[in-house]
Amino acid sequence: MSSVGPRSLWSAADQHLFERSLAAVPAGYSCGMFGGRRWSATKKPSPDGSRIWLFAEELGANGIVSFNAYRLTDGTFLVKPCEMSMAKVEEFVLGYRMGQNSDGSVETRPLVPDDGRNLRGARR
Repeated sequence: MSSVGPRSLWSAADQHLFERSLAAVPAGYSCGMFGGRRWSATKKPSPDGSRIWLFAEELGANGIVSFNAYRLTDGTFLVKPCEMSMAKVEEFVLGYRMGQNSDGSVETRPLVPDDGRNLRGARR
């Protein structure tokens, strides 16, 4: 994959693989594996689907991945890493695998807790 931000400069196969891998990360909070270590990821798409924000951190260590992805009105898909290389973002998105609990379920949480509180705990 190219290390440039605009996805339109990647090959069609690389574009498809990146987009499919990003789609496999559920909206909200999830835990999984990357590089043989446990990571958490929070993915928040905009209501209209034109933007995706993802923040991931290595649990018990210092690794972080953060980026915004935009779908422009002309269909172009743009990825903007936050203070890191595009290569690091690509490696994470392609390598992150959802973790499974002992019962086979996948650990995820919605962006808005079911009790009506926002992510910081304040009532809506």
